[in-house]
Amino acid sequence: MKSEFLAELPSSLAVKDFGSPRGHGIVAETNLPAGRKVLSKHPTVMVPNSDARNTTCARCLQTVSASGPGIAPATVESVFPCEDCGVTFYCSKSCEIIDRKRFHQEECQILQKLTPRIPPTLVVLVMRLLILEGTHADDLFGLKSPLLSHLDKKFETEEYASIALMAKGAKEFSGTKLPLEGVIEIVGKTIINAVTVVNPLFDSVGLMIDGLIAMFNHSCNPNAFFIFEKGKITVRTGRKIAQGEEICVSYIDNTLALPNRLKTLSQRYFFICSCESCLPPTGLDTPDYRNDFVCAKCGSALHPYRSQDVLSPGFYNNYKSCPNCGIVFGNQPRTIEAIDNRISALKLHDSSPIMTTADADKLLAKLALVRDLKVVPLHRSPFTTSIQRLLTFHVSQESLAIALKLIGIEYFYQDPVLWPALEMQAVRLAHMARFSIVLLLVMLDPTSPQSQELASDLPTIDLGVCLWGLLDVMDRLIPRVYGENSQFQAYLKEQKSRFLSFIGDDYQGRFTSQTLEQLRWNAEMDKIRKFSITWWENL
Repeated sequence: MKSEFLAELPSSLAVKDFGSPRGHGIVAETNLPAGRKVLSKHPTVMVPNSDARNTTCARCLQTVSASGPGIAPATVESVFPCEDCGVTFYCSKSCEIIDRKRFHQEECQILQKLTPRIPPTLVVLVMRLLILEGTHADDLFGLKSPLLSHLDKKFETEEYASIALMAKGAKEFSGTKLPLEGVIEIVGKTIINAVTVVNPLFDSVGLMIDGLIAMFNHSCNPNAFFIFEKGKITVRTGRKIAQGEEICVSYIDNTLALPNRLKTLSQRYFFICSCESCLPPTGLDTPDYRNDFVCAKCGSALHPYRSQDVLSPGFYNNYKSCPNCGIVFGNQPRTIEAIDNRISALKLHDSSPIMTTADADKLLAKLALVRDLKVVPLHRSPFTTSIQRLLTFHVSQESLAIALKLIGIEYFYQDPVLWPALEMQAVRLAHMARFSIVLLLVMLDPTSPQSQELASDLPTIDLGVCLWGLLDVMDRLIPRVYGENSQFQAYLKEQKSRFLSFIGDDYQGRFTSQTLEQLRWNAEMDKIRKFSITWWENL
């Protein structure tokens, strides 16, 4: 591995070759505490999503602020277009100068010829890699790169045909002298190693690729996570990491149950995960909150999987009866498998965006069917993934009544199980931020039909106390996850100011002079919890 590749690796980290099939990874050279920033850098190449180019800075991927209380964090006041091509935007002259020198001087001429038909995000990313040809980026992503493309496993598939088409376009647009086979290899490596760039609310804003970042391997029980701020990607530890321990992040939604994790990783990244969460014990006595079913009579956990091989006859543990209450199951001895197949038939593991209210209602009806089985805990997939999709849709539509009910399920019944170490979880912070946005929207427009519907359902809940408590807790947690003076922290201060301005001077003292305990924040939040679970149980 060439020295240029390791130039930005801090002394607290080292590259280690774990051999086949794991390959290279990053290990700690010293003991690391939870919350430690271990690496922060500008990615080799980063591009905004194609459908948001005119609202996103091409250099730092900060986005234009939306008006109103729903403003997303990590945004900028405005962006302006390149004077020549008109399709690449920047938030400042400094971002434009840096980006033009590194990429856009050549890219601009290409885009002028293609406008208004701008290539997809991945093709633009590859084009920028090809513009760097001849620098150390070629060592990282070219034919001699240690990164894998897995093209041999995709050959003679529809995906390979798509990759070849993208490569052909990138080669033609960029004017690279590399042969088509070489560009196809780079596209394959980009697909495998690219990372989605998200803002603190976990909305996708772009795509990036970096050879050093790609060296961090996956675990379904990761000990580190990525943060994106001001054009940089930062790796932070999520718990204490011992000297010599590998530092791992998660490539996928690691709240999925074992079969879905294995399938996703195998299809997308071409490996079978062997972390401790994917090597279930052969016995029946080890719980796993992501996998367990429960007895419909007594609620005791049933541990479904005994094998990592989903095609193996021994994949499922065989229960004839509940080990706690003794109730005899039907369909024995394949009870667990029958339940899993029944849920799978509902096809709830789709990750595509919900487009219409009718689609959202159909999904909610399917979740009610799973709920009525009484064997799937609320914190388990498919509830977790489906509720995320529903929330994204209803928040975007400002369907506040249904959004708040779903947020109550997520915040009170899913997050505490899935993300118990609150102070180190960027995901849970994102959920809290979304919770606060919905509450503020309700309060700022009390005459809207949505707010009036909630007012009739929640007449005794002090939403102001609930909102203030969320903002106060986030104010203490954000520096631990994002560091001091982050844009997320600035966003939070803006939300606090907006809230205090709305409630007026006479009411402000109540919040600024009293503790959350004095405000009875937990009691008010518990009312939302009861409101949400009552709705859920009566769907």
